[in-house]
Amino acid sequence: MLAALLIPLLACPPTSIPARGQPGGHVPVSLHDAPHELQPTSVAPRSLPTPNQRLPLWDLDASLAEVEARLALNEPPSWVPWISWVLMDLSEHKSGSRRLLDALASSELSAEHLAWWRSITPDPTIPLRMALDRSKVDRTRALLTATLALTEYARSCPVPVEVDGACRAPGTDLLLRRSEVPLAGARQWTELARGHWAKLDLDGEDLATRALWAELELAAVAADYEALLDAELPAAQSFVVEEWRRDSGVATWEREYARQVARVDEYEAGIVAWFASTIECTRIQLDHHRELSWIDARSSGVVLLRSARMLLALAELLDAVDQREQVRILGERPDQSRIKVGERQSEPIHEQARQYLTLCLEHSRATLDGAIERACVATLARIDADIQPLIEFTGQPRASSTVTGYGVISSPE
Repeated sequence: MLAALLIPLLACPPTSIPARGQPGGHVPVSLHDAPHELQPTSVAPRSLPTPNQRLPLWDLDASLAEVEARLALNEPPSWVPWISWVLMDLSEHKSGSRRLLDALASSELSAEHLAWWRSITPDPTIPLRMALDRSKVDRTRALLTATLALTEYARSCPVPVEVDGACRAPGTDLLLRRSEVPLAGARQWTELARGHWAKLDLDGEDLATRALWAELELAAVAADYEALLDAELPAAQSFVVEEWRRDSGVATWEREYARQVARVDEYEAGIVAWFASTIECTRIQLDHHRELSWIDARSSGVVLLRSARMLLALAELLDAVDQREQVRILGERPDQSRIKVGERQSEPIHEQARQYLTLCLEHSRATLDGAIERACVATLARIDADIQPLIEFTGQPRASSTVTGYGVISSPE
């Protein structure tokens, strides 16, 4: 009974990882595989459409008047709808919205322009849904539904997410509980988006389009990633086995001894099953993330950072088991104050995490991604046995080797 209760304490949610044959389908791999080499290292383009003349952007009304004059042409320049859209967002001017929605629903929709518009639009949901109703092209619908999903994933966290996509209280390691309503909506949009992405040749798409797909897949598994970071070892049980009852010749004592042994065996089996589930979840997540490591520079950095943090969370759980075992042995043999439990189980996993973090630092510096670099340095500081690499990368030794645990706090009401 106890083992049955422990097994589902950590299980991979069924909604996050796409099935085989869909973009992002997984094939489980070993935890101890070497990190993949990354390519390409170029950043996916996020440039603005370039007008063929200077606009008086200090005067929004004048700029909008010039843009609308070009909208009236039979064949307006390609940059006009996008510039017009931004200007109307800024000035709250609503004329010309039909042409703008037509541009969003068009088969010529650019992931590059869409990403630019998202960055300055407070709430893109309504125009995106209106454009989706008009669009009939799988590629355009993939871009729109992916953006709608990303909007809902962002809403599920009460604060802006961290660079690794985790929902944390600012300046802390405390994970915030995501809101279920936007999270459920995000998952529905994700399934629709995956259906459209599956019909496309992603290898043939431009880098910005593939980067949007990678951004969606990383957001889709963020909740699973957070669950692994927040995993806690099931509470220790103080089960006593009274050896004097064994072969005592008293039937009731011997039956009680058998019950004590069975209870301990069941608890230990439950812990083994819980760890098996945790390791399998970690393996699946690592594999899924590796499939996204080749898309663009930012997704590669996030993959390396998340992989290292998932491995460290697993290593800390193994360290907790070692500590429990040491306490148990010392409790049974208090005269052996310096008894050794054995080699640290987590060391191979710590080593793999170091490899990911080293590659993460090299990659983030090559791509000038300061946010990822700072996050990788901070994560490396959690590995107690590896102070020298930290000095090498930052020039400063770590003041302490305290490992900060993860927790979940409720979002503000």
